[in-house]
Amino acid sequence: MGNIIKADEDSFKNIEEICRRLKLNAQKTQRGFQRSGAFERPWGKAEYIIWWPNGKERRPARNVNNIWINVISDDGRYIFETNTDIRKIKEGYKNLKEKIEQDQLIEKRITFFMPKERNENNYIFKGVYIPNIMQSTPDKEIVYERISKEFDLDNFTENVSRIGKPILIKKNKIPVV
Repeated sequence: MGNIIKADEDSFKNIEEICRRLKLNAQKTQRGFQRSGAFERPWGKAEYIIWWPNGKERRPARNVNNIWINVISDDGRYIFETNTDIRKIKEGYKNLKEKIEQDQLIEKRITFFMPKERNENNYIFKGVYIPNIMQSTPDKEIVYERISKEFDLDNFTENVSRIGKPILIKKNKIPVV
């Protein structure tokens, strides 16, 4: 496997296996008997989140009206995140917009996706994603765009080798694609 993980080539049976490969403590993802949907600040790096969205609906045990739904585009370039409780999306959109307006750090998501249609329960590395505020809508979904198909585990860096340019988001400026 080497030290570079590649989109659509590296897959993992479960979150523990992802954490082992990334040299992270899987116990930090536990919240009681449930598991969080992400691992924040891996390796002490604030600019990254390890994210494992699931193509299947995720229903938290305590709130039956709060169902997360993630859909990935056919080409893997975008992930569309929504929730049956639209307040969750509005809150996420508002927080993202505030971070952009205040020039705060927008975390890159090292993403392992479990497709809805797959019979096997494998998480597939899809790449490194960032939220795209221009394509997101506060009352519908948050859109994440892939900026890299590779991640180097030795240097903790993404290999920005995508078609097109990265999206630059600055305060009071229109993103450049």
